[in-house]
Amino acid sequence: MSKSRSSAMTVMALLAILAALLALVHALQMFRLLPLTLGGTFMFFTQGLNIVGGILWLATAALDLWLASRLWSAHPQSSRTLPILAIAGLVVAALSWLGGSPRMPLFPIAALNAILLGYGVMPGAKR
Repeated sequence: MSKSRSSAMTVMALLAILAALLALVHALQMFRLLPLTLGGTFMFFTQGLNIVGGILWLATAALDLWLASRLWSAHPQSSRTLPILAIAGLVVAALSWLGGSPRMPLFPIAALNAILLGYGVMPGAKR
């Protein structure tokens, strides 16, 4: 018996995949494997190698992919895990900002997690 997936669940699954990709990019930047371009100049995300930040972003990416698979398969508990993982993504972004990372590269992932959180706490998301 196949479960029906609403179009909102499909959009949220795609947004969770996008959040996972952005978190993976941030992890690579924390490990200093991928530079960041701001205004045409190349620079790195942090001043030095940040292993803890990279591990946190990798964990966030893995959890976002797991959430996307649950949303895509229309798992009944995915609406409960969506706000929790969105808050976790916002916390990791805030920790990165407090750790000295520039705000502008963190804005897209924070906005995406805020959108996921907003959907997750809506009353209609529980269905």
